[in-house]
Amino acid sequence: MTVEPMYIDGEWVRSKAAIGSFDPSTGEVWTEISAGDAIHVDRAVQAAHRAMTTGPWAGMTPAARGALIHDLAEAIANSAAQLAEIETRDTGKLIRETTVSCGYVPAFFDYYAGLADKISGRTLPID
Repeated sequence: MTVEPMYIDGEWVRSKAAIGSFDPSTGEVWTEISAGDAIHVDRAVQAAHRAMTTGPWAGMTPAARGALIHDLAEAIANSAAQLAEIETRDTGKLIRETTVSCGYVPAFFDYYAGLADKISGRTLPID
């Protein structure tokens, strides 16, 4: 069984340790995922910080960021059936439940994509 790598700072990274994901219907490991350690976490946090402060994302307009988030919503929608199957296998939820869940996840991304160019730094006063 191949251990699935982590995606950190633009590259796929494997660790020495792995975490097995058990299929609740069989009790058997159906996939293994690289187990990140403190070094991996630190590297991922540093990469995320760099992505937010330098490079293409930091220089994008809010509208361009929203467009990318919308593209992500579309990619999730196009893969919803496959994602539902994976979620069912991983959690044991009924395929009917995961199909519905994966069907509305793109709406969340679309909602936030629409907000990307509407954040102004102001808050509404409350009592």
